[in-house]
Amino acid sequence: MATIAVTGVLDFDTVPLVWKNTLAEFRRDPAVELDFSAVTQCNSAALALLFEWVRLADRLKKNLTIRHVPDRLKIISSACGINRLPGILL
Repeated sequence: MATIAVTGVLDFDTVPLVWKNTLAEFRRDPAVELDFSAVTQCNSAALALLFEWVRLADRLKKNLTIRHVPDRLKIISSACGINRLPGILL
């Protein structure tokens, strides 16, 4: 299993590069773990990124585990009426 440490700020400026930098891990390993424990700030762009990772994992038939979802991301998703992604309780 590949563990991807998601770190720092996840916003509209940083998310495109984070997405690009994680694609190889998704393609290489049969299972991917996203660890958000080192995320310091996030906004709705982080939620969009999370959706993209879930869709990518589904499309590539990968097992996806998400750990340490930041409280801020949980608040954003709840405000959007999203409390659950496939296999992931937020």
